[in-house]
Amino acid sequence: ASVPRHPKQLTVALQRARTTEEVLTLHARYGRAFNQVNLAACWSRLGRIGRAEPDFEEQLAELRLQTLESVGEWGDHGLSNLVHALAKLRLSGAEWQPLWLAAE
Repeated sequence: ASVPRHPKQLTVALQRARTTEEVLTLHARYGRAFNQVNLAACWSRLGRIGRAEPDFEEQLAELRLQTLESVGEWGDHGLSNLVHALAKLRLSGAEWQPLWLAAE
């Protein structure tokens, strides 16, 4: 597979991911290049796939932190994707509270 180099390519790659592992691998490899749309697409895809591994929340640590850095600049669509994913994935607790608050 070709290496995504453009934000649109990253979004397409995220949309094509079939497993949590694929989504998180894309984030691990290219996450620092993710823009707000890519981050929202990442959360949206995770929300659609659902929880997988027992250590799922631990695997989201980097994505959670990166999202917190930029979520204040997101538009309504990205925020709704984030809230939907957080709810669908049942992500709550102290470490998730800042994301929930930022999305209000």
